[in-house]
Amino acid sequence: MIIKILSSLLLIGLLILVFELKDERFDPGGSLVEYILNHSVHSSSILSKARKRRGDCNFYKCFDINRCTLHAANIKVHIYPSHHHLVDGEELAYSREYLDIIDAVYNSEFYTPNPEEACLFMPSVDTLNLKTNRKELESVLSQLEYWNQGQNHLIFNFIGDPAEFWLDKAILASSSLSTYTYRPEFDVSLPLSVPDSLACGSGSCSYNQSINQHSSSRRSWTLLVFKHTLDIKLAKTLHDISADSNDVIFVDKCGNTFCYKGVEYSAEELIADSKYCFISGVPGLQGLQLGQVLRLGCVPVILQGSSVLPFSEILDWNLFSIRLRGKDVGDLLKILNLKSAKDYQAMKKQLERIYSTYMKSPGTIALTTLKIFNTRILTQFGVSKMDWNLEDSPKSPIFLDKYPRPGSGFTAVILAYDRVDSLFQIINQISDVHSLTRILVIWNHQTIPPPSIQAWPKTNKQLKVIQTSANLLSNRFYPYPEIDTECVLSLDDDITMLSADELEFGYQIWREFPDRIVGFPSRSHFLNQTSGAWNYQSEWTNEYSMVLTGAAFYNKYWNYVYTGAPDPQQKLIRDWVDENMNCEDVAFNFLVSNHTRKPHIKIGPRKKYRCVTPSCENGNMLSQDSGHLARRSQCVDKFSKLYGFMPLKSVEYRLDPTLYKETVPDSMNPYSHLGPL
Repeated sequence: MIIKILSSLLLIGLLILVFELKDERFDPGGSLVEYILNHSVHSSSILSKARKRRGDCNFYKCFDINRCTLHAANIKVHIYPSHHHLVDGEELAYSREYLDIIDAVYNSEFYTPNPEEACLFMPSVDTLNLKTNRKELESVLSQLEYWNQGQNHLIFNFIGDPAEFWLDKAILASSSLSTYTYRPEFDVSLPLSVPDSLACGSGSCSYNQSINQHSSSRRSWTLLVFKHTLDIKLAKTLHDISADSNDVIFVDKCGNTFCYKGVEYSAEELIADSKYCFISGVPGLQGLQLGQVLRLGCVPVILQGSSVLPFSEILDWNLFSIRLRGKDVGDLLKILNLKSAKDYQAMKKQLERIYSTYMKSPGTIALTTLKIFNTRILTQFGVSKMDWNLEDSPKSPIFLDKYPRPGSGFTAVILAYDRVDSLFQIINQISDVHSLTRILVIWNHQTIPPPSIQAWPKTNKQLKVIQTSANLLSNRFYPYPEIDTECVLSLDDDITMLSADELEFGYQIWREFPDRIVGFPSRSHFLNQTSGAWNYQSEWTNEYSMVLTGAAFYNKYWNYVYTGAPDPQQKLIRDWVDENMNCEDVAFNFLVSNHTRKPHIKIGPRKKYRCVTPSCENGNMLSQDSGHLARRSQCVDKFSKLYGFMPLKSVEYRLDPTLYKETVPDSMNPYSHLGPL
């Protein structure tokens, strides 16, 4: 009996295999997505079959880095000259998508006509559909002049199971990858580009028209679910949810359309009229669903499965989608109800930006793929995952090259009032710092003039005093034209305990992190569970989220943002700081964190600054006021409300010199005088 059952299963498996291998051609110039819709790629029995893992290749084993010029700005890609490839007397066809990919690469900064300088190769034969002409494609690829078992060759693919295709050492960029077939940091998971005719119905529309076909306020349904994409158990669960809610639309196919309460709709009409769209985790089918909902601006609710999300190497899908585990499907409405209208708008805006930047056409997808390889290979030009997901701003230091910044030195900006003795002590101390180019004293007292020119310390550095017209804490962040270096060291006029070695080390660290605040005194914030408000904390802890500008390095770009940004929110914060004479350093930390989405950098061993000389004036410091922490907590909470979220990032991270605390001669330690606590 068991033998008969096994024989039957084997026969069924062979029939499925024969069905998959059947030679199905598409018309020259046709669309691959239309091919998907018209063929059996939706069959769950085929899509859910076990897949063979492809773990035999990785970047180090199957890629020849020596072919790549590592000192250029871009890798070079060579496309083989176009030839007429005949199969049974018929020419292999090109899809519209592959023609768009070839054209985009030809006209990009990556293309080279010289194969000898190429880092990557692309075949001129269409490889997007691996379900047709499989053996013929394998034969054509193996005969390419530089094939070399596929090494350094990039194969773009939209249709077909990659595990069943002979690729040797070639890199696969495919929309059909699963966790079984995807090789991390070698392959690239692609989105499936949906043409206008399918995204917008029988007519055609531009990208902006398609995603804005219905404004967010007019979208009728909270969640859209297509029954035909689900297995029986999942369909029952989601049907029960829809039966208890008017915000969930659960639709089934009726011919070539979809029926809901006796009315026929196209898929595009339903998607464009829904805020969230449920996406199954079935490889192949998920790609088409995602392509449609992303193009029409519906925030995807993605059931986690074996599919690898498109461009997951660079994109933070949590910013524009909801990821859902199978066991949490029953709580789907509760999860959606936790998202406010503001959360939804933020996700939708990010979705539109990500789609238009990286996914809007096959050519755009191809260029995004090459940029990923550019980041992998030319690591000095690499960007973090966060940089891929942020708005582009060419003036901002968050988009600087990852090389250390040029060693052009820094300008020390000291905010002074009337503490002349400590001010002069600071000037004498920092004058010994090798990388210091200029000292700028901002005299913030309007009734007491600065000392006479003869009284100032004699120094080998340029020194200039600027008297302000009003006593404002924000004066320290004004973009003075005298600041002609990229780096600024912000100092209070009572921070007398820093040595020249500490400041030089701090500047060298800033060169490695030019987008951050890099400094010495650190503070933290926490959420008060009783009041629900954010509080400021200055305890001696290893965790911190702020680096105070009483002794910190930063890029002078942030002065322009703090002072001149047209953002009304920033002006409200700046006016509040000047009116209350407090929290300018906290506001500055909020500003930089909001732009970079990164933590600040603490350097050196100091956790707390204390006066160590009998004559010091720290007793008059603002921070010694008993109500200081309460006022600082008030501004932290106020700023977070104005921003609409908490941008500060808490970390436990500190940078010390390599030989810190090592007993070695001073001649071997370039930073031997880092002060103790």
